Amino acid sequence: MKIGSILGGIALILPLLGATYGGITYINKLQNTLASNTQVLVGLQNQMNNAFGELTDVELDVKGHIQNEIEKLEMAVKNIEALYTQGREDLVIEVANMNARITTLDGAVRLMENGQYKLATEAELRAVEDSYYKLSDSISQFKYDIKELERKLDGGY
Repeated sequence: MKIGSILGGIALILPLLGATYGGITYINKLQNTLASNTQVLVGLQNQMNNAFGELTDVELDVKGHIQNEIEKLEMAVKNIEALYTQGREDLVIEVANMNARITTLDGAVRLMENGQYKLATEAELRAVEDSYYKLSDSISQFKYDIKELERKLDGGY
């Protein structure tokens, strides 16, 4: 009976040893898998940190380029505004000069009208009238041209 009980004890111990070996092997594989997954996660974390660092560098670079372009556009707008202001000032000066010339010509024409009755012959009178009408037409055309220029400078068509 001793052999039977030894064999029965061995039959009980062998499955326990097999189960223990299987459990230890399973735990060892799980531990190896966990270690390799941890290494992969650490590698992915490093790659993500590097990618975020590069993204930050790109973002700063893009912001710098945008800021440079904004500064260039601001300078261009300031230059255009200065040219626009200078153009308007020049136009005002020219209009004032033209007004002075028109006033002078008007005075001369009135003087000629008053003097024509005294000194002018019929042919001279017609020549003066013709000159007056041509001058009047030129002045009218100049007024239209000034209005057109003012409209264009104000941004209209």
